[in-house]
Amino acid sequence: TNNQGFQRLLYVSFVFLVLCTAYNSVQNLVSGIYEMMGYSVLGKVCLFFFYGCYGLGSCVCSNVIERLGLRKSLIVAVVPYMLGFLSGPMMSACTYYDPAPAYCSSTPFITFFNLVAYGGIGFGASILWNTHGAYMNAIAAPAERGLYIGIFFTILQTSFIIGSILPTIIFQVFSVHFYFVLMLLFGIVAFFFFFGLADVQQEKEPQNELPLLAIDEEAGPIEKKSAGLMDSLHATIALTKQIEVQPWLPFMILAGFTQAFNFGYLYVFVQDVVPPETPPGLVAAKIAQMFIFFGIGETLFPMLVGKAADRLGTKPVGLAVLGLYI
Repeated sequence: TNNQGFQRLLYVSFVFLVLCTAYNSVQNLVSGIYEMMGYSVLGKVCLFFFYGCYGLGSCVCSNVIERLGLRKSLIVAVVPYMLGFLSGPMMSACTYYDPAPAYCSSTPFITFFNLVAYGGIGFGASILWNTHGAYMNAIAAPAERGLYIGIFFTILQTSFIIGSILPTIIFQVFSVHFYFVLMLLFGIVAFFFFFGLADVQQEKEPQNELPLLAIDEEAGPIEKKSAGLMDSLHATIALTKQIEVQPWLPFMILAGFTQAFNFGYLYVFVQDVVPPETPPGLVAAKIAQMFIFFGIGETLFPMLVGKAADRLGTKPVGLAVLGLYI
C-alpha cells in the first residue's frame, strides 16, 4: 500500500466521519423532530428538497470541480452544510425559549429558510460526493481503489452508529435544542478540518469526459473553453442511455427508495409503538436507536465489498448487492 496515499486516506476518512456524524444524526431525526415540534410535514419536504437539489447538482457539478480543483471543491461543498446545521438550533429555539424568538411566528420565513438550507446542502452534497470519488482515485493506485473505498466507507459509516448513539444519550439529559447546537459545533469543526486535506491533482480520464474539442471543417480542431450547463445536462441524459449504465439504474432507484423510507417515514413506526405521553426527546431517542442497526450494517460491509470488487470485478459484486436489495 502507498504509504502517503494511505495517510491521506485515513485523514479524509476522519474528516468525513466528523462531518457525517453530525449530518447523519440530524438527517435521521429531522422529519420526526420537526413534526413533534409542530411543523407538520416540513421535515419531509426538506429532505425531498435536499435530494431533488442533490440530483440537479450532480448533473452540473463537474464544472465546479474542473474549475476549483479537488481540495477547493471539497471545502466549498461543505459551506452549505453550515446553513443546514444552523436551521436545527433556529427551529428548536422556538420551543425552547420563552418567549420564543420573533421569527418563530412567521411560518413563511421558517419554511423558506429551511428549504434554502436543505436545498443548499443538496447542491453541496452533489459537489462533495462527486469530488470525493475523484479524490479517492487521485490518492489510490488503480489496483487498490476498491480497498481504499472500502476502508473509507467502513470508517465513514460508523458515523451512523455514533450519530445514532449520541441522541439516545443526549435526549436522556438535555433538550432537543442542546442536541442541535452540539451538531452545529460538530459541523463547524469538520469544516475547518477540510482545510487540512492534501491538494492532489484530479486523474484525467479522457474517455469519460465531455469532449473539449470541436471540429471546424476549414480551420480543423478548435478548443472549447469549458463544458456548459446544457452540455452537462445532455451528457447526463446520454449516460443513462448507455447499455453499460442501464443495468445499474434499478439499483440506484431502489437505494433512493430505501433512503427516503429510512429518513422520511421510519419514525412513524416508532411513534406508533411508544405511549402517547412520551416526551418528544425520548421519542427522538427511540428513533435514533433504530438507526444504530442501520449503521452497523453500513459499517460492516463496505470493506468486504470493496475488496471483492478488486478481485472479482465491479459487475458481479454490483449484481450481488442488487440481488440483496431485491
